[in-house]
Amino acid sequence: QVYAVLMALTSDEPFDIVVGASAGKGLEAWRRLHRRYDPSTVGRSRGLLREILTPGKSSVDSIRHNVEKFEEKVRRYTERRDVNGARLTLNEDIRMAALESMLPDDLERHVQLNRSTIQ
Repeated sequence: QVYAVLMALTSDEPFDIVVGASAGKGLEAWRRLHRRYDPSTVGRSRGLLREILTPGKSSVDSIRHNVEKFEEKVRRYTERRDVNGARLTLNEDIRMAALESMLPDDLERHVQLNRSTIQ
């Protein structure tokens, strides 16, 4: 049924992709269409990674909110897949360095100087 619906709803290149999946293989056709037109491209993943790595400074009042936004970006990034289908990962040291850079200067310096006792 999926195959018949895709055949009826597509034209041009998408239609060719559906036909290429073979008759009756609707889920395979859907997988191929999704792979071709999925917006999670390498460029978008890099853009999201750039936002994670350079979060900008926070004020003391906005730290909690900005950490929540940071964690959401990390979650979205790690849900993505690379060109081989493997999930993207973000090393814990990189996450911590980005979080530290978000802190106000005095607090960032304090965390860096006392890192061994904070763990």
